[in-house]
Amino acid sequence: MGKYEELAKQALENVGGIDNITHVAHCATRLRISYAKKSLVNIEALEHMPGSAGIVNKQGQVQIIIGPSVNDAYNDFISYSGWKETGGGRRRRGRGRRSAQPDVLGEQVR
Repeated sequence: MGKYEELAKQALENVGGIDNITHVAHCATRLRISYAKKSLVNIEALEHMPGSAGIVNKQGQVQIIIGPSVNDAYNDFISYSGWKETGGGRRRRGRGRRSAQPDVLGEQVR
């Protein structure tokens, strides 16, 4: 992990966990995390993350302002969260808050 590990951890937690994320990308200065349910996003906590110069929240997306080292923040977020983009913009599960689901044998999968 790099210098944005704590930001990655807090961002994942405060956007509602991996199950609430629909897409992750970045532009020249911002880490962009799209989400499904606004009610799961903690805007106040996102505004006070270390390594962030602020956030913009609009149209189902949190934009975390990082600056020119945003690529490092993006890579740390992907590494920490386990996010993987799949066809059609869907995701594969990684780390983070999610509901327990029974597996084939009836045990809880976490």
